[in-house]
Amino acid sequence: MLLLVLNSFCAMDTEGIVIRIKTPAGDMDSSVDSPSLLGFNDLLVAIKEVMPEATITAFEYEDEVGDRITVRSDEELKAMLSYVSNPEQPQPPPLLNG
Repeated sequence: MLLLVLNSFCAMDTEGIVIRIKTPAGDMDSSVDSPSLLGFNDLLVAIKEVMPEATITAFEYEDEVGDRITVRSDEELKAMLSYVSNPEQPQPPPLLNG
């Protein structure tokens, strides 16, 4: 199982985030200084580095009401990062493999 957790430092356009990729073999943290420049394929490459055997083409996260939202593109990734960066969010949502 693959689990990604995002922690936001500040607003998406001014500060970074940490992406934690959790796997049965262990965790890997990756800092992203400019989340607004992060692309969907960049994230897939990071996952592939941690889990070379995995074939990931999309992933999901839970929104504030518990709905699972699938991310398959740069646009959907930007929407997810905006959601995570929202200061009204009590905590970042977990990202689940898809």
